[in-house]
Amino acid sequence: MAIDPISWTIIAVTILGAVSPYWNEIKAWANRAVAQILDTINQAVEVVSDVAIYLLKEKNRYYKQAETYIMNINNKEYRFEIVKESIELSDIPEEFRQQLEERAKIKLIAKT
Repeated sequence: MAIDPISWTIIAVTILGAVSPYWNEIKAWANRAVAQILDTINQAVEVVSDVAIYLLKEKNRYYKQAETYIMNINNKEYRFEIVKESIELSDIPEEFRQQLEERAKIKLIAKT
């Protein structure tokens, strides 16, 4: 059974009548809640510098290493972060693989 428009009007007026004495308190609470949420988000926001990415070879394994500086915008704390990830030889482009092999030979020649 559908509710007729007069019943909807009565329901709306009743709700507005019940809420209106507390409306200013509701608005103040909502403002405080939004401010706390934004403060929490701001504490977690960080900015990142440009990332330096290296291709490393250790024994028979290859690694991709990314280095960057990070600053928290709220408390101005800095940190240096390094992420190292193992990669397969087949994932390295041929030109970079040749560079790695050439540099490894140069290094070996220089040691002898």
